[in-house]
Amino acid sequence: MPVLWRRCRMAEFDTIVVGNGLFGSAAARHLSQLGERVALMGPDEPPDQSRHQGVFSSHYDQGRLTRFQDRNPSWAAITRRAVENYASLEALSGVGFHYPVGAVIVGDPSRDAEGSGDDPLTRVREDGIVHDYYEPGDGAWRTRFPDLDFPDSHYLIHEPAPAGFINPRRLIRAQNVVAVAHGATIIREAVTGVRSSRDGVIAKTHTNTTVTARKALVAAGAFTNFNDLLPVQLPLEIKTEVVVLGRVDGSTAKRLSDAPTVKYAIDDPVLEGIYVVPPLRYPDGNHYVKLGANTTADIYPTSLAEIQDWFRRGDSDVCLPSFERALGAMWPGTEFQTVETKRCILCRTADSRPIIDRVGDSVFVATAGNGGGAKGSDAWGELAAGLVHDGRWPANLAPLSM
Repeated sequence: MPVLWRRCRMAEFDTIVVGNGLFGSAAARHLSQLGERVALMGPDEPPDQSRHQGVFSSHYDQGRLTRFQDRNPSWAAITRRAVENYASLEALSGVGFHYPVGAVIVGDPSRDAEGSGDDPLTRVREDGIVHDYYEPGDGAWRTRFPDLDFPDSHYLIHEPAPAGFINPRRLIRAQNVVAVAHGATIIREAVTGVRSSRDGVIAKTHTNTTVTARKALVAAGAFTNFNDLLPVQLPLEIKTEVVVLGRVDGSTAKRLSDAPTVKYAIDDPVLEGIYVVPPLRYPDGNHYVKLGANTTADIYPTSLAEIQDWFRRGDSDVCLPSFERALGAMWPGTEFQTVETKRCILCRTADSRPIIDRVGDSVFVATAGNGGGAKGSDAWGELAAGLVHDGRWPANLAPLSM
């Protein structure tokens, strides 16, 4: 287990990283490997969300999709760098988090943006991604993926390994292990303020612990604009997200263990942009198929209290019948013992790119995964670490500013 540092009055670090989520843990790891003295600050996952009074995160999950394909070419390049480095991070940390089961992308050609160049088939071809393509009406894919079902009007793209999924909890653990091995200190407390000081910055936690450093990097996801973390407000949109977990028995989970992840442009009045992770084991010991999507009932919190209320008692069941129908239609031969909803949240920008920028003399920010940042988080964190460390930035990548 990483070494924890729970109580301190004043300590000197090079950089404080606020937020031990996917972006923050990656940035802290890369900063520590650059030789910086790093304090990584952020609370553990709450054991009972309904009673938790602090901050939450979107990484309380076992499976997130990963693949090379992406509508945005710059995103695809960043993701490729992260995916290609999964194995080295697993080796360095001794923590496995990558499951290369492959991925299928299922789309309706009549709904693809004609001539936009951002439809999945154009992107995999132009980006040189290895894939198999099954045009609408070609049911040959059914032999390959007999447990899945989609309309014959849709095409199917199969991207093989290393596409698949990652376990975000274990990915953060892997980042933490390597960071601590390079001298980083983890402070498992929520930061309630970051302010400038004569020599840099001071961060204060909910227990009145204070930590000083020359610089601070705020990577707090949907909570970035709250708790006095930044000297400016960022142009972020926060959206609720609902996922459903369909529980299957152990024999079914074993039978479907090699099933691919799915991204599906479903034609549904309530659901949009479905994604699916095949059965995997959750902390309660049960196996679940995970399905998530945008819905017509999603809400857009604008305050700290609204976000907290969503996690504690939000009505995530309002679209459950639609989720159940979609789950049954995609996995028609699979018996689901129970289907339950879980609440999540995501942070978006107008151009659908993260913000990685300097926002004060000694304060930087890395936020806004736009609902797809998990797979490339190691590379996004590396970019943030380089900017904080000495201002470095890839010449072929446009700035990710406000």
